[in-house]
Amino acid sequence: MRRDALPIARFPKRVHDASLMHHTTAITPYGLMLYYFLTTGFMMGNQREIRQTFPEVRLGVAIEIRNGALPAVKSILNRYKPSNFYTSILPAGIRDIMANLDFGNTILEPSLFARLTIQSGGKMWCGYDEFRGHIAELAPHLHNATFFVRDDHGDIDEFRIIDGMLLFCHVCSDCCLLLDDFLIDRFPGIVFPPE
Repeated sequence: MRRDALPIARFPKRVHDASLMHHTTAITPYGLMLYYFLTTGFMMGNQREIRQTFPEVRLGVAIEIRNGALPAVKSILNRYKPSNFYTSILPAGIRDIMANLDFGNTILEPSLFARLTIQSGGKMWCGYDEFRGHIAELAPHLHNATFFVRDDHGDIDEFRIIDGMLLFCHVCSDCCLLLDDFLIDRFPGIVFPPE
């Protein structure tokens, strides 16, 4: 495993990482912030652009919720104001337009599954470290997906949900490229849908 990749077990279990002096770190918002700072030397800003790259490419995020997990996702989201994380639930079978902040809107066609949506843009009032903790808490209830987040300082992070676990990886510091340009460099042939 790369040194800058942190597998985040089902929230709030503990994760062992050899790069942190062979001790176990609790996955809490503070623990994530400390790990991120110790391994990268900087903190990510709050203004963000989010683009999903798997299983579909889109501005913002729409991840299918696992069968039977909708009540758990609702319970998690009900603990916060909608503006804390810009996350919401789109019921199955509904066509919607996700109004991204600072960027174009995203058309979401009907799906057989309810989806967790995350708007792109705007100020993350919750704080970036809390956002990572929020996604880690939701990950066990979501299908596999990958999305990237770019902040106003040019830092880019990858969020990958695989089999109910969040794999978080810092992929670029002080990147002078816009997120779309970075993704074109990383994934030649990627096609962005019209917004």
